[in-house]
Amino acid sequence: MTNGAKPGQPGIILYSSNILFDSILSGFIPQQTQITLCPNTPITINGQEISQPTTLYDTIPGVQGCDTLVTYTVTLAPYDLITRIENVQCVNGQINLEYTICNQGSAGLPPVTLVAFYDGDPTQGPATYLGSINIQTSGADSCRTEVLLDAGTPLGLTNGMTLYAVVNDDGSLPTPFSLNSFPVTDIEECNYANNFDSTLIQLPSSPTLDLGPIIILCQDSTVVLDAGPGFVSYLWQDGSPSQTFAASTTGAYWVEATDSCGFIQRDSVLISPSLLADVKLPDTVLCAGQTYTLSVTGFDNYSWAPPAGLSCTDCPTVNIQPAATTTYTLLASTTDGCILKDTFTVTILPLTIISDTLEFCPGETITVGGQLYTEPTTVLDTIPDPNGCPLVLEYVLRYATTPNATISIDCIEDINIATLAGTGAVPVDYDLPIATTTCPCPGVSLTLTEGLPSGSLFPVAKTKVCYEARDSCGTVDSCCFTVIVREALPCDVKEIGCMRWELLRITQNAAKERTYRIRAINKCSDPMIYTAFELPDGTKAVKPADNTMYITPDGRDYQVRNPNFSPFYSIRFKSLSDSIANGESDIFEYTLPPQSEPDYIHVTARLAPQQFFEAYLNTFNCPVQPESKPAAVSGLGLRVFPNPTSGTLFADLSDFKGQEVKLRVFEARGQLIKQLDLVADTTPQEIQLSRDLPSGLYILAVETRNGERQVVRFALQR
Repeated sequence: MTNGAKPGQPGIILYSSNILFDSILSGFIPQQTQITLCPNTPITINGQEISQPTTLYDTIPGVQGCDTLVTYTVTLAPYDLITRIENVQCVNGQINLEYTICNQGSAGLPPVTLVAFYDGDPTQGPATYLGSINIQTSGADSCRTEVLLDAGTPLGLTNGMTLYAVVNDDGSLPTPFSLNSFPVTDIEECNYANNFDSTLIQLPSSPTLDLGPIIILCQDSTVVLDAGPGFVSYLWQDGSPSQTFAASTTGAYWVEATDSCGFIQRDSVLISPSLLADVKLPDTVLCAGQTYTLSVTGFDNYSWAPPAGLSCTDCPTVNIQPAATTTYTLLASTTDGCILKDTFTVTILPLTIISDTLEFCPGETITVGGQLYTEPTTVLDTIPDPNGCPLVLEYVLRYATTPNATISIDCIEDINIATLAGTGAVPVDYDLPIATTTCPCPGVSLTLTEGLPSGSLFPVAKTKVCYEARDSCGTVDSCCFTVIVREALPCDVKEIGCMRWELLRITQNAAKERTYRIRAINKCSDPMIYTAFELPDGTKAVKPADNTMYITPDGRDYQVRNPNFSPFYSIRFKSLSDSIANGESDIFEYTLPPQSEPDYIHVTARLAPQQFFEAYLNTFNCPVQPESKPAAVSGLGLRVFPNPTSGTLFADLSDFKGQEVKLRVFEARGQLIKQLDLVADTTPQEIQLSRDLPSGLYILAVETRNGERQVVRFALQR
């Protein structure tokens, strides 16, 4: 009988004969055989499968007639270890290994036994021995499941590793090794093939620890560093165990984070100070209408509110001009997360306007804000108030008014002047009316509303002269008088058809030259082309000279032919422009040489187109008068012209020739306006009046050194 089993392996015994289960006979050779049976590993003895402990007998025939009686004692092996890796999981920062160990043997194991771990199959190739762990064993023919806590630390387990466990192995054999080299401990087993188990380490993914890039710490702020969720423990540089850390100062910060498997990650971050200035927006006070410019630089985003009165709501620089007191808010931020939020108030001081009414008299000048004003108007001026804001002064300029102011004007009596025949218009000087007023403002304007001014040539007729007086209060009064100029009757009159001739007078000078003054009147509608007056034969007029221009007192021009031969020997006056017609008249004068004293004068006139009229004027009824300077009509020694004047006045000082005189100009109320000291002459004295004088009535007084005084009134009319 053969038992082919090796130590630790199930044996197979084959018998050539049947095993006898009867009494041992004499003559047999006895033989005892012990067989160890591994649990769950049956053996065959002489064709019979044995899986339980038993005793068997077998007879083996002998060669010499003596048979051998073999006794097989089958017993169970005391030890047969099996291990299984049930699970590998991460719990609370460590890798726990759940395992099961079974003992299929018949005897109990020692309290602990070794299990060796490898990172590969140690029987197939080189594998790294990770270490051995004493684990608790089970009793006879039983299993035990336990959890090996924190197995990852001593074994160095990593994700993706294939972990091999070999029970009853102390790791002393170099890899690869054969199971034939077992046992390597004091525990001998019947089967080592079931001492192996393996598992693929699949650990959960670990969260990523990242504190981020360099962080800018804003002024007066705190940065919260977050290591992130998913870790089982945290350790900051100051020992803090929280997930987050509040940093309020600059510097380097680090954290260690342990995941559920116990793997530790470490990260650090640098917190740098912000370079932005600590901005505090000040309150300000503005005058109404002023603009306040505020600039806050260094930020990336701006939001100013409210928008009323702002030039921009998202700019770093804004011009602020609110209509009323406003509180503004600025929210500015950077890409680094720095935020500025501040409020400020812009107080608007109200615009103060003070109104006042200033009265002045016409002709006066009033000064407001350095400017001169002479007319009613409204003036705005500004001065700084105690806050430095403009104080608006509104001045209403108006003429002073006096309720119920009165004015009266008195004209002179009518003037009646007699002149020689043919004298025509004569200059007439008259005193201007005198006006008095209760208006407090100086100045009374005297305006000629009808007739001719003093010193003018008044025609031979009744001329009505009217003046209006107006004071500075606007009160008006008027008066009138009449200037009558009468001519003596002509010496002789001849009227032929619509033509009439009048011999006005004959004068003789010291040289015995006689001057004849004749008026021609054309009552026809056709103009007179010329008129001619007979000359004594062989003479010609002393004046006007031949081919000269004769201007009549009424201003018409006539060309003189002296002598003229057609239609008779005469002196002819030919019109060069519109001549007299429709009752108009002109006066013609000519002078004959001495001893030319005709008794009659042959006269003729031609009217357009071919109308001729002739007549004879008798001279013997006309007295010859000596030629002399005409006396002053008004009887005044002092004359001024033009009157009214616009600013330049001339005074005739002929009566004071050679005397030292004082000229003084007074306004109507007696205030001295201008004074001149000079020596009088026959040339009219020019008096230039100031441009600032208002229109009105003024007085010119002339006074000599011996006290002689003359006064004349005149009107200034701008």
